[in-house]
Amino acid sequence: MNQPTIMKKKLFKIIKWSLIFLMTFAIITGLFFVNKYWKNEKLFYYKKGTNKKAILNTTWNMSYKEVERANNCKLKEGFTFTFWEPGLNNLLDQKRITAKEVKEINLWTFNAELSYSFFDDRLFRFTLLGETYNPNKFDSIAIANLELTYGKIIKDSTRFDGKFLKDSIFVEYRQFDIESNEQKQEHRFLIEVTYQPIFNEIVRIAKKEQQSIFQ
Repeated sequence: MNQPTIMKKKLFKIIKWSLIFLMTFAIITGLFFVNKYWKNEKLFYYKKGTNKKAILNTTWNMSYKEVERANNCKLKEGFTFTFWEPGLNNLLDQKRITAKEVKEINLWTFNAELSYSFFDDRLFRFTLLGETYNPNKFDSIAIANLELTYGKIIKDSTRFDGKFLKDSIFVEYRQFDIESNEQKQEHRFLIEVTYQPIFNEIVRIAKKEQQSIFQ
């Protein structure tokens, strides 16, 4: 076999293996970025949601990306109020609890702010806060609708307060007055729904963290 033929074969082999290497590298790189996108957007096997409905099209344990996708909306940054809540306020890294919100939804013809609370980007609570000028009307509508989903209300000592507990879901309902910026009294309603399995997990983690501080 002459020298030019041998050189051609070697050159062909180099080109062939170079192309194989480049194709393999491109496929691996593509898979890496596709997997990264799935992970960031919580798609396919990165989905977190359970089969237990929370509100609208969301289910408990969803990430905020899943909540946005399920309800075709963009969530805004919200506020967490864990500093006053036993168990949650013991968590050393409070940034593990985050809040996102939708400024306004229509709740039984009343306007309400909808806030989602996440622990490690897993939905464990939602809160509905709104204003009503007719406490008695809202009370009857709220209790009737909540009882359809969560069973019989457990009334508190005050007139417009109550709780529900069903299938690992804890619901707190109340109405209250606040002073507005214009020094007027506003009558508000609050419905807070908590998924107990994740809530209890947070409390257990916080307890272990507190115990380990001086050990």
